[in-house]
Amino acid sequence: MDILARRLTVAGLLLFSISVAAAALNAPQQSPASATIVLPAPRLKTMAGAPQALSVDGLFVETAQGRTALPPALIQPGPAGASSWTNRATLAGGRVVSLSIGRQRDRMTLSLAAQPATNVIRWGLSIDAARDEYFTGLMERVVDVPQQASWAPGIAEAMNLRGQKVERLVKPTLSVYAPFYLSSRGYSVTVRGTWPGHLDFAATNPERVSIDVEGPSLSLVLNTASTPAELVRAHALEAGPPFLPPRWVYSPWRWRDEHTQRATYYDGTPVAGPFNSEVMGYPNWGSDTCGYNQQLLEQEVCARWLAFSAFTPIMEVGPTRNLGFWNLSGPPEYDDVLIATWRLYARLHERLKDYSYAQAVAARQTGMPIVRPLFLADPDAPQTWSQWWTYLYGPDLVVSPVWQKGQRSQEVYLPAKSRWRDAWGTREYAGGQTVVVPAEPHQIPIFVRVGSTLDLGDLPREWEDAQRIARERPNLQTLEADVVRWFAAHAGKKSPE
Repeated sequence: MDILARRLTVAGLLLFSISVAAAALNAPQQSPASATIVLPAPRLKTMAGAPQALSVDGLFVETAQGRTALPPALIQPGPAGASSWTNRATLAGGRVVSLSIGRQRDRMTLSLAAQPATNVIRWGLSIDAARDEYFTGLMERVVDVPQQASWAPGIAEAMNLRGQKVERLVKPTLSVYAPFYLSSRGYSVTVRGTWPGHLDFAATNPERVSIDVEGPSLSLVLNTASTPAELVRAHALEAGPPFLPPRWVYSPWRWRDEHTQRATYYDGTPVAGPFNSEVMGYPNWGSDTCGYNQQLLEQEVCARWLAFSAFTPIMEVGPTRNLGFWNLSGPPEYDDVLIATWRLYARLHERLKDYSYAQAVAARQTGMPIVRPLFLADPDAPQTWSQWWTYLYGPDLVVSPVWQKGQRSQEVYLPAKSRWRDAWGTREYAGGQTVVVPAEPHQIPIFVRVGSTLDLGDLPREWEDAQRIARERPNLQTLEADVVRWFAAHAGKKSPE
């Protein structure tokens, strides 16, 4: 990547040394807890309340005897022009702690260790935060709570972690954490290793991001870049490129709750064939569409979810409790609206299979994700950081799921430097603006980049066809008889090699 190919100039190295030296010269007048490392980063964005450098302070080590602030002597600068060095200091009791700093172009490492490491419980530090700085990454949930608590009414947090405290520890039923976050100032932090820890994103102190990690040592990687997309790509490739699943993964999936063989279908028709639909898939990226929630299966909520799921790499559809849209526990037991919506978006997801697979190939090669927050494409527009509900699916589709019940129109920001066509009609819009478009319960706002070869089909006509077909209930006895005849005709025949 070009970001990693740029050379660090001698002037930059000297500036790095001078800044650390200046912090060290002031150290005698400070308490140990105020020892500061200043990491110049000219590619950082200028933001209110923060210089064009990263200030790291509040360094500590915690042992069985308590927490000890690391002394200012530990941050003495290395040799002039050096890109890496290690300092050591002896704490009360004779334990020697070391601080290692390395820099290669726009990538910096900061490591803390102790000798002996016996009884070292955790390490910690803080990084300065600007007043309007945005932080994102780290976890799959919008709030760091057990799964059932994440469904509580009134939760308004989205992708911005500012003001949150996150415990990096797996919680029931499952929560996935990646020790990586990026900032709208133009830097990212990766905590190396898998030890538990905490991150406080300006919740306790609005001017600091605080990090503490358990274990005998601590190592951070700090990247800086002109765009957040460069930070995401650099992290993905450093952590290891995502695996490339087979092409069929990007077709629609149907799962249920149990690996069992049913004796009858939902209407009582006996199952004669040696198979049925009770298979649960394990996605690498997707959501359990219309399932695993504490609410009733609401038609509008599920319809919106089906539309959203079509524009994720894995479209898997539930719901739970061994139910389908044709045998729900309450009226309507046969929900032709949800069946029509499922048909519309399953067919659309299937048409996107080759496009999705191509984006998966690109993700493996470059680290660029398939689903992309708007700020990865247009980071200079404030709307791309605040309009979390709109995203890019690959480079050619803008998708804007509706997440509030009763809403029938949607504000959509269209990234600059392109023109965009409304997939539900023919109107084109210039990028770099917010537009308001209709959003009926079956209708997710979709925009196609003008010049793209993608063909989503005639969506209004597709919806009409889906409604007509869904209203006609299938005769399962007739269908099952076809299955029985097929097996009878092929009994004893070998499959062609």
